Amino acid sequence: MNVEIKELEEKIAAIAEASPAKVDLINRLAFLQFEINPLTTFETSQQAIALAQEINYKAGEAQGMLYAGMSASAQRKYDEALRLYENVKKIRLELEDEEGIAVVHAKLGNTKLYSGNYSEALQHYKAAIVIREQMNDVAGAADLYANSGIIYGLQGSHLQALQTHLHALKIYEQAKDDSRIASSSNNIGLIYLDQKNFAEALKMFERALEIRKEKNDTKSVSDLLNNIGTVYHAENKLHEALEFYQQAQRLREKLGDKAKLGSSYSNMGKVYKDLGQHSIAIGYYETAFELFKESNEKRGVLQSYFNLGEIFLEKKDFEKAKEFLDFAVKSATETGLKNYLRDALQSLSTLFATQQDFKKAYENYVQYTLVDKEISNADTSKQIAQMNVRHEIEQREREAEIERAKNIELKKAFDSLEEEKKRSENLLHNILPEAVADEIKRNGKSEARYYELASVMFCDIVGFTTISETLGPQQLINAVDECYSEFDAIVEKHGIEKIKIIGDSYMCAGGLPIENETHALDIINAAFEMREFTLRFSAAQKRKGLPEFHFRFGINSGALVTGIVGAKKFAYDIWGDTVNVAARMEQNSEPDKINISGSTYEIVKDRINSVHRGKIKAKNKGEIDMYFVESVL
Repeated sequence: MNVEIKELEEKIAAIAEASPAKVDLINRLAFLQFEINPLTTFETSQQAIALAQEINYKAGEAQGMLYAGMSASAQRKYDEALRLYENVKKIRLELEDEEGIAVVHAKLGNTKLYSGNYSEALQHYKAAIVIREQMNDVAGAADLYANSGIIYGLQGSHLQALQTHLHALKIYEQAKDDSRIASSSNNIGLIYLDQKNFAEALKMFERALEIRKEKNDTKSVSDLLNNIGTVYHAENKLHEALEFYQQAQRLREKLGDKAKLGSSYSNMGKVYKDLGQHSIAIGYYETAFELFKESNEKRGVLQSYFNLGEIFLEKKDFEKAKEFLDFAVKSATETGLKNYLRDALQSLSTLFATQQDFKKAYENYVQYTLVDKEISNADTSKQIAQMNVRHEIEQREREAEIERAKNIELKKAFDSLEEEKKRSENLLHNILPEAVADEIKRNGKSEARYYELASVMFCDIVGFTTISETLGPQQLINAVDECYSEFDAIVEKHGIEKIKIIGDSYMCAGGLPIENETHALDIINAAFEMREFTLRFSAAQKRKGLPEFHFRFGINSGALVTGIVGAKKFAYDIWGDTVNVAARMEQNSEPDKINISGSTYEIVKDRINSVHRGKIKAKNKGEIDMYFVESVL
């Protein structure tokens, strides 16, 4: 990664003028820096934003703001992150960029989650899920379901949380995505833990831990060690719990994560409290409280209020206990963390009863029972158990279901043989030239064929690598598909055969499989029509603030050989020096220009206006003339 960062810095320094390409490179640099130092990412993304605003490059400005928001969120500057993400959303809506809108809704949801605003986080996740499902992005939607499940769990909606996590887990298992399987297993384990189903919780945590260790994911390993410690703690296996908490704490010290380190100190404090070593416990709680405050971890601060209130209650220091428990109730009410609210109300009830203030004890106890009933009841536990059984059954039956599906399809194939034959023929005609497909149907194979004279064209997207780093994956595929689908229609109109797409390069040929004398002019006419389309498409991209698409065209004419290659996923292809020279014509062309070789020029010179460009050297061919075609007469 450091090598790529250095190369990017050199490329950026070499570009003197402000341009979308330079903005895109700076944004790429900001992204790479994020894993190393989020603070550096913020500084770099600010450069991208300023440059994009200078040239009115909206897409680049939004991407820079997105990375700046990620950096601010990583530093727990949540208000700044939210401000930046809202600006990103505004631009993405203006650009009608569905992928970008889904991304920023997810980022807003994450930041609302981190800052304790769970209701608004859920709203953003739901908005992103709608878009992802409309885009058929199943994996993206699954991630959002998993995040929503975390919030439902924090809010005490355990049944809804488990439903959501199991829905995500099914998708991850089908995709064999180990990392996300581990994440979902951990989240489900947390729900079981809260429901005191310790055996299931431990099973889920251990499944996740095995995956995370294989991936050498230290941060996640520390979290899972902590969670396993929590299971043993809940089972009153205090020394086992302390051992796992200490393992997690040592890893977190190395990672320098103050919020997670605060959690470790808090948990170890609880163990020492249960061992009756109150002075040590208070020391750990106070350390945890300071770490949570420094890292702006609201849930941790709330946890610390409760822990300190509990231990001072045990020590019969009622004044301090009430102070911390009142803080806990206030904070839990504001954040909607019902588990903490329930526990704090129960402790306050105990405190007042101990002081013989039975009226206040009763009032707090009534509130406690209402919250407790809302969080967990017998029906919820029963339904969760049933859901777990159903999930395990579905896992075991998946292979049997696949076999059943195969058998059904086999029966359908026999019952509908004629229909299948037609479908096969249609597919054959779709991937092969009609004459070649008919030859295969007649003879079961197609012979290689020599053509004395045909024309070949290559065209590719200028600066494709930079464009691919700027656009999201779905945006990029949609744009390329729009261009090359139009090219397919154009070549069919002019009687030209599409051969294949190689990366971002489109290849087609005229004068085959049925020979004709107009192939060179046909392919030039097609090139002009393609260029007209790409200029319109590029202008539309520019209006949206998205990268422009410019194409280079290269054409050559001469002898070549055609044939079918491969036994599986076979393809119709062409070979020979003619093809190689056509590729050289494209490589030596310029954006929005049609570059032809001397051999093509000799065929069409009386039918075109052209400009001689000079010669290039070609392997085994000597020097070859090149011409830009200006127009067709």
